[in-house]
Amino acid sequence: SLLPAVVVGVALGYPLFGRKQHYCTNLCPFGSAQELCGRMNKRKWKVSPTLARRLSTCRDLLWAGLTLLMLTGISFRWMDYELFIAFIFRSASVVVIALAVLTLLLSVFITRPYCRFVCPTGTLLKIVEDN
Repeated sequence: SLLPAVVVGVALGYPLFGRKQHYCTNLCPFGSAQELCGRMNKRKWKVSPTLARRLSTCRDLLWAGLTLLMLTGISFRWMDYELFIAFIFRSASVVVIALAVLTLLLSVFITRPYCRFVCPTGTLLKIVEDN
């Protein structure tokens, strides 16, 4: 379909033109939902720089592992657990919806935890913007 191709093009194009977080904050439904939930509480829990760095490294390793599985054709099933699929209630599993709700609750206390520490799409965008 044309729409997913346009979304991917915009997602990869915006970081190249200086709009680094535009996709995650404004186009990704789960990023937007985390942003809204985060506005419910001004006082956030502090994530130490060491822990943030370790979690970011885990996100990078997760992305590398998932990409390797995808490129080798071993598995594409992990895509069924992308949390923004929770917005498509009919096709989202109970596990995905539960993880999405848990993450949204967590985002009230920690700034965009899924985007910062888990999201494979965010990792890809970070790689694109760094190059």
